Amino acid sequence: MSFANFVQRRARIQRQRDAKNFSGWIRRITKNQIVLEFVDQPQLARSDVVLVEVHGDDGCASFTAIILETKGNFVILSLLDRFKVLSQSEAPRIKVEGVLGTIRFAGQEHPIAVRDVSAKGIGITTQVVVPHGSTVELEISANKLHLMLQGTIKYCRSLKEGAGFRCGIIVDSSGRIDSARWDSFRKSFTNAA
Repeated sequence: MSFANFVQRRARIQRQRDAKNFSGWIRRITKNQIVLEFVDQPQLARSDVVLVEVHGDDGCASFTAIILETKGNFVILSLLDRFKVLSQSEAPRIKVEGVLGTIRFAGQEHPIAVRDVSAKGIGITTQVVVPHGSTVELEISANKLHLMLQGTIKYCRSLKEGAGFRCGIIVDSSGRIDSARWDSFRKSFTNAA
């Protein structure tokens, strides 16, 4: 399994001393070091030992690491043991940057920013709350693809300091063409790092 399989994927981190959980994105990975990026500066410190789980296209990797350095929203880890590759228990989330679009629901249209994609869903931020269970339409253009999608809101949470809302959407790709377009869009971010 290639280390590149895990770049831009979401990682779950658990600090060993108190079992506190964090979630970040793998930005770079080598045999010995991993660079993680977080949305907010994490409460992690040099010498903290952490358990890491990350889902890639071919499976899930689990390993123990020690924090070498923290720089703002970035953390550099050094592996303490080998990658343990497990069978896939969930679809990997791929980080997306710089992709904008619109969301339509309840007769109104609002701007969005795409934050991540998975096989069956998309994570967005927006300035409006979208009720759980709402059926929405999304329009997104990126990587030479223009998509019109329908989906259902799985969750919509307030971001810190009134910075809008983070929503998770289950994408309804009902037809073969819609499904193929969604797959192409999602896969276009696989090796974007």
